[in-house]
Amino acid sequence: ILYGQRPCHCKTMQLGSQLSKHTLASRTAAPTRTKQALPAPRLLPLHPNSSTQKRRESLTRMNALGALEPFVVPLCGGLAIGTLSLGKLALSGKVLGISGAVKGLVVGDRALWRYSFIAGLIAGGFALVNYFPSAFDPASTLAALPLSRIITAGFLVGSGTFLGNGCTSGHGICGNARFSLRSLTATLTFMAFGAAAGGLFHTAALQGVQPGLIIPPPPSTSAVTFATSVLGSSLALVSGLALMAKNIRATWLELAADFGTGVLFALGLGAAGMTMPTKVSSFLGVFAGTFDPSLAFVMGGALLVATPGYQLIMRTKVLPHPLLATASTFNLPTSKTIDWKLLGGAALFGTGWGLAGLCPGPALVSVATLQVPSIVFVASLVAGMVVAQKVEQLAG
Repeated sequence: ILYGQRPCHCKTMQLGSQLSKHTLASRTAAPTRTKQALPAPRLLPLHPNSSTQKRRESLTRMNALGALEPFVVPLCGGLAIGTLSLGKLALSGKVLGISGAVKGLVVGDRALWRYSFIAGLIAGGFALVNYFPSAFDPASTLAALPLSRIITAGFLVGSGTFLGNGCTSGHGICGNARFSLRSLTATLTFMAFGAAAGGLFHTAALQGVQPGLIIPPPPSTSAVTFATSVLGSSLALVSGLALMAKNIRATWLELAADFGTGVLFALGLGAAGMTMPTKVSSFLGVFAGTFDPSLAFVMGGALLVATPGYQLIMRTKVLPHPLLATASTFNLPTSKTIDWKLLGGAALFGTGWGLAGLCPGPALVSVATLQVPSIVFVASLVAGMVVAQKVEQLAG
């Protein structure tokens, strides 16, 4: 204008229009975002060290322990029995055979230890009656069997253990712990005849046991406490007497050891269920469609302790002589003969065992209940031993 020229507005207007459109578009247009692809999830393979596998293994172990829970009490009873059997050998140098202790009195061996041990068994029975009465079946159980059957069973058990020189404790535990072929043969024989008699004469059914596989319910707290207390007391008795033997070697201490062993052995039988004929007949009733595996844990627990202990004493001579006994050697059976007396005696014993569900140890303990069938059974057992002795003498 100053120089006399007219300004040109077309380019300015075009540029302003373009800027306005660009500004408006930038203000009104929605911002666009670039979509990023998410990484694909990685699938981790299951391997033995994965947490899932560990949880599965933990659950499996828990289920296995839960399945064994009903058998904790009989297992503790068996461990106590095995401990006392080993302690009897280490302390007194003798095999813990209950029928053998009674047999000695029948044949005229009036050794004081026999009286002391048997008195301990009966005293332990009275302790069970007062402090753990559930160790025994109701009075109606044995009463369900005819008295003639009780007499027959006791007579067969007595004569059979006399001829076969052993029962469930002498052959079944101590003999098998020594790896004795003679004891193994006797054990298999009386187990087979016991199962046959129990099935043929329906012992479990007569005692009110239902057929089928019997898994006991989980034990009560009081039962577990009792069983573990018996096991702990057995360990304490054996170890305590072993320590005392370093300074004292006297007859009175040996007799006290036999009495204490008898008491705790009776309590162990009670905890294990051996003093209940229904338990025994259920275990032997496999041919009648009934089976309670509890007693397998009893014998297994006893052998678990007795076997390594017996082998250690016999093979390594870790004990040159019994800790308490005045004798200088261990009094172990030496016979290896498998003859008609062993087989016939084991067969008779097994048959009587299957007929009533009682063997010498539990029968003596059950005398404390003062039930007529138990007393009659023990009297018949002694009579069977007397008759077997006469037969043996006549046979030469």
